[in-house]
Parts: sequence; structure tokens; C-alpha cells
Amino acid sequence: AERTPRELRLVREGSQARQGAPAPESVELPIPGEAAGLGVRLRATARRMEQAAHPAPAKLRTPKPGDRVRVRHSRNARPLKEIFERMQVEAEQRRNWPLLEWGGRIVWMQGVDVDPEMDLPFQIEAAGEEVEERASAPAQRDPLGGHS
Repeated sequence: AERTPRELRLVREGSQARQGAPAPESVELPIPGEAAGLGVRLRATARRMEQAAHPAPAKLRTPKPGDRVRVRHSRNARPLKEIFERMQVEAEQRRNWPLLEWGGRIVWMQGVDVDPEMDLPFQIEAAGEEVEERASAPAQRDPLGGHS
């Protein structure tokens, strides 16, 4: 608790340290290729091989303020805050939740059924035991409950 002449301010222990903690670094995922980071290992395989050029690499990162993702059976992109609330993911876990960004869009997110309608030139697979550990996080179900 902090006391000033005008107020008494209650502060959670350790909350100041968490706010100043640096965000985990993002990891580049070459297409085709593999990358590991943020507790997951992902593999991207090309769907259609174009001889001239490979798609730009994707970025495995944590959520940023204002991020939105389009989930299956939804007309519009939804804010990550809404998705996390429906999945009952606590704030501490949200800060380090892995997602994959490509071309300015979130194309994969741990535990979320991202819209398959996106025309991606690659397919994403989660591989390995690291994914299983994160999958045991609270309530891994359809974040929108099957409603749009």
C-alpha cells in the first residue's frame, strides 16, 4: 500500500514488475519450414508450389493491443480480448499466448479454430510435445460457442 496526503493506493504485489517485463521476442517461421518458440513448435508446408517465389515468412508472436482474429463460423474478425474471455484464459496467460501472423493477419492461434476460408499458400501444423503442455490450459473449446 502507498499512502499520500490525499489517497491510499493499494497495489498488487509484483504487478509493477509484470508491467515492465519485456514481451517475448517473436520468431520467424519460414515457408516452408519449422520454428519453435513461445512454448509451441509449428511447421508450415506449401500448398501449391510456385517456382518463382516462396511466400514471405510468417511471424510467431504474442498478442498486441488491438489484435483481431477471424474465427470459424464468424462473419467478422473478433478482438482477442473477446476470444480469451470466452476461453476463460487469465490475463497472465494472455500476455504470452502464441499466435502466428502472416501478411498482417492472424492465421493461427493456440486453441482457436481460425477461419479456414483464408486463402493461404501454406498449411500450418502444430507439432511436438510442447504444444500438448499448452493445450492443458483452461477450457480449450470453441471460443464462440458455435455462435457467430
